[in-house]
Amino acid sequence: VNTMACQAQQTQLTSTRGYIYETISKIDQMQKAATVQNLCEGCEGSLISAFYNTKPIIVYLSNGTPLTVNIPEQATLTPTTIFRIENIKNDAVILRLIDSSTETLTCTNYTIILNIDCICALQCLAPICCELCNSGCSQNTQG
Repeated sequence: VNTMACQAQQTQLTSTRGYIYETISKIDQMQKAATVQNLCEGCEGSLISAFYNTKPIIVYLSNGTPLTVNIPEQATLTPTTIFRIENIKNDAVILRLIDSSTETLTCTNYTIILNIDCICALQCLAPICCELCNSGCSQNTQG
C-alpha cells in the first residue's frame, strides 16, 4: 500500500470518511450478529441457523485500483482483492484475506490492517459463509 497516497488523500477524505466508516461499521456489526450453527450442536445450539456470515468486499484506493494483497501459501503467493471485515480499531480496519483463486471464495487465516482514510470506495459482493475457528456453516439446501 502506498502510504504517500494515503497521507495525500487524508484531507480530501474528511467529508467522505463518515459514510465509508459507517458502511464498514454496519457490515462489521451484521457479521458479528450472524449466528453460525455448528452442524454437531445439540439442544443448546441456536434455533436459527445462518447460511452466510460474511459480506466480502473489494477495497478501492485513491488511485482507483483495488487493494491487492498476496496470500502467503507454501510455495507461492496468491494475490487477492477480496476481504472480510474482521474488526475496527479507531482509524483502522482489520481485514481477513479471502482466497478467490478457485470457484468458491475461501477465508484464509491471514489478516491485514488498513487505515480507513486510505479507502476511497467499497464494492460489496454476494454473502458467503466464512468458517471461523471451529464453527461450521449450515448447508444451504434452498438452491
